[in-house]
Amino acid sequence: MLRLLDCKAALESYHYPGSCTGRISIAVSDTWLPQNQGVYALELNQGRASVTHLPMDSKASAADIECDVTVLAQIYSRLVRPRMAATFGLINVRNRTSLKLLDAMFEGLAPFISDHF
Repeated sequence: MLRLLDCKAALESYHYPGSCTGRISIAVSDTWLPQNQGVYALELNQGRASVTHLPMDSKASAADIECDVTVLAQIYSRLVRPRMAATFGLINVRNRTSLKLLDAMFEGLAPFISDHF
């Protein structure tokens, strides 16, 4: 289980593929940690991201992607692919090009642990 406690820091420190270049905005709702709630504007340049955290207001309706922090954590960990999350209605996609970028940002294998409890 993963819980993003600081979405801005998590999105800035993630190691995105070097081919990722572009802009995307993600509106995140978080009922437990209000400081996480807001719109995250990411500017990616060759896999490096700079992130601006904007308050949740009218800008949220203009965000490319809208989701809950729990879904963002699943995408962040690569447990759920962004395209799959969109298919099942877990994220709201306002810009199809941004969904393609989000998919590229979090490409890779799902996490796996080979441990017996």
